[in-house]
Amino acid sequence: MALDEFFTITPQSLLSTIVDAFDINDQDNSVKMKLYRDNQPYFDRDWYAYWSSFGTLKSYRGSDNRFIEFVLNSDSGGIVILSYAYDPAEQQILSNAKQIRYGSSSAAVDVYKKKQEEGHKVIHDVENKATLNKEGTLNYTVINLSAPEGAILFNQTVIIDLR
Repeated sequence: MALDEFFTITPQSLLSTIVDAFDINDQDNSVKMKLYRDNQPYFDRDWYAYWSSFGTLKSYRGSDNRFIEFVLNSDSGGIVILSYAYDPAEQQILSNAKQIRYGSSSAAVDVYKKKQEEGHKVIHDVENKATLNKEGTLNYTVINLSAPEGAILFNQTVIIDLR
């Protein structure tokens, strides 16, 4: 496989990679659709990607692959890390998306204020570093200000039930 082919995988092939890595029967594509809907904003952009899993590491001696991670890189979406862990007994996939954005510290402050207006609670705010959480969820926003720049990490974790 040429390097360009590896990095320009489509959303469809990314979703197929997840289903195949977890050995999930998905003849009707319903699992791929659940995974797609969970992270649709990231898939609907031009991006390049690479992935890693136990199966991509030569030192892994096991045969039971339950984790896979993709790193997407795009102009419009920044860096996005999508991680998936599968529990076959419960028929659930833990989906974690982290989006990393850089910009001006004033733009980061605007995000801080907007998240508070949207009901996110400040759970940490010390020396230009803050963490906000949407109560009752595993949705966090982490902000780091270092004038004149700012960095933001949006983190969302959900369980996708396959039953």
